[in-house]
Parts: sequence; C-alpha cells; structure tokens
Amino acid sequence: MKKIKIILGYVLGLILSISLFILVISIICYKTVLDKSFMDRLIDENNYYENIYNEIDLNVKDYITSSGFDNSILEGIIVKEEVYNDISLYFDFMYKGKFYEVDSSKVETRLKDNINKYLVKHNLGVNDTQELDMFIKDIGDIYKNEINMYGTLRGFVNRVTTITNIVRKVIIIDGVIVGVSLIIVSLLRTINIGSCIMSSGLMVILFRLFIYERIDVENILIISEYFSNILKSIFNYISNYMLEISVILIGVGFLFSLFKIKDKKVEK
Repeated sequence: MKKIKIILGYVLGLILSISLFILVISIICYKTVLDKSFMDRLIDENNYYENIYNEIDLNVKDYITSSGFDNSILEGIIVKEEVYNDISLYFDFMYKGKFYEVDSSKVETRLKDNINKYLVKHNLGVNDTQELDMFIKDIGDIYKNEINMYGTLRGFVNRVTTITNIVRKVIIIDGVIVGVSLIIVSLLRTINIGSCIMSSGLMVILFRLFIYERIDVENILIISEYFSNILKSIFNYISNYMLEISVILIGVGFLFSLFKIKDKKVEK
C-alpha cells in the first residue's frame, strides 16, 4: 500500500508539473498574442499606423512617377485618418474571426477627380479610358494590399476565434487539474510540492530556450518590416513573461521545499 501511495504521489507530481507548465504557457498566449488590447498596445509602440501610411504614400508616388503623371494628382488622395481607421478596423475584425475587406473607392474617386482636373488644366485628352481605369484600380489595390497585409493573415483570421476558445478551455480545464493535483499531492505527502513547482518553472525556461533556438527572432521578416517589428515585440514580451514567471515558480517552489525541510526537522 505504501509503494502504491509513493508511485501515485510521483505520478501526480509529474502531472502537476506538466499541467502547471501548460497553464503558464496558455495564460501567456491568451494574454498576449490572442488579446486585442495587447496587440493595440504593440501597434502604438511600434508606430505601425504612421509607418503604413508612409509606405502607402511612397508606393503610390513611385507608381505615379513611373506612369508619367505629375505627382500633383496625388494631392489629398491618401488621407491619414482613413489609413488609421482601416488598420484599426482590420485588427478589430481579425480578433472577431473576420477578414476586413478594405474599401478603396474613396481613394480611387479622389484620384480620378484629380486626374480629370489635371487633364482639363493641361488641355489633354485620354485615348484609352480602360487603361486609365486600370491605372486608378492599381492605386486602389496598393492601398488595400498595404492595409490587409496582402491577405497573408487570412488563414489566421479564420481561426483566431477558434484558437482563442480552445486556449480558454485549456486554461479552465488545466487550472482544475492543477488545483486537484495540488490537493491530492499535499494530502499524500509522498513528494515535495516545491519540487513540482520548481520543475514546472524549469520547463518554462527550457521551452523559452527551445523557441529562441528554433526561431531567429531578431531577423524575422514576414509581410513587411513594420509587421515584422510587431512580431519581434510579441516574441520579446512573451520571452520576458516566461522568464519572470519561471523565476517566480522556482522561487515559490524553493520556499515550499524549505518549509518541507523545516517540517521534517521539527518532526524529528
């Protein structure tokens, strides 16, 4: 009976360590990459709105220049407030599991008006209206593609609510397992709870090292430099949270172990 109790204690201790590790990682994910408010903060910190506005402005100017039109036709077609609003809506929709279809009609209408004014001012005509319409549409596409990141996150957008719900359920179920395991292990008194908590902290550190071994965070380049900077910030925040929580777990586990040792000395 004593052997069974010892074996059960070690099995539950292992379950407690693994469950606590999973709980920590799940909470970190839930409070970072799956949290809209966290993403909003990173967008502001990395000046994402301004960078995308400047990128759109630069790309449109390059396209206009190569077309032979004067840059004067660009006056007022890219409105900063609209860029900011579309980016904000894009991320709002993303965290609702929907893909935001950017409307570039205002940009295209303003450009068309500017071109017509330019043609009238310089007493010019248009031989191929279809080509002109295609040119205007291309400018609109530049605007849309920069806002929605060329559709590369569409797969994530379709799954974000599902992933969030799964992680939320994992946190609840895993939290119950951790709680029950803690109670049973403390009642069995065959294994030190402190060592279980410390081992979960070590698992978090090893997992952090594994991530940084597999991913070259500093040289990430996905979609654009500006979006890549947000990804780097996400990794850095997650890394710091992992480090802080692992230190806390190891510290708490060490304190539990000390009290256990003192209790044994008192019993002797």
